[in-house]
Amino acid sequence: MMRPPTERQAVLAARQLHYHRERLRWIRDRMRDNEALLSLYLMRQETRATVLPGGYRISGEHAPPDRDVAVEKLSPANPYEQLALRIGEREIA
Repeated sequence: MMRPPTERQAVLAARQLHYHRERLRWIRDRMRDNEALLSLYLMRQETRATVLPGGYRISGEHAPPDRDVAVEKLSPANPYEQLALRIGEREIA
């Protein structure tokens, strides 16, 4: 059985909740701005989806109902990337 929270725990919870609620408005505004920017980017590229450098796939058609753009972080098959240069018929790694 769980004991009732102490006054100290209540103070810490209230401080943390206040902190997060204050920043939530700013985060929502930034999310709205970033969604608008990505929607405009897709429109200018005349595509419905693309993969950006850094491994982010953005899509306007697979967005959730409450979002303009879906953003997905693609995980690399291998966390270590090897640079390969193609020279003529040979590939140098």
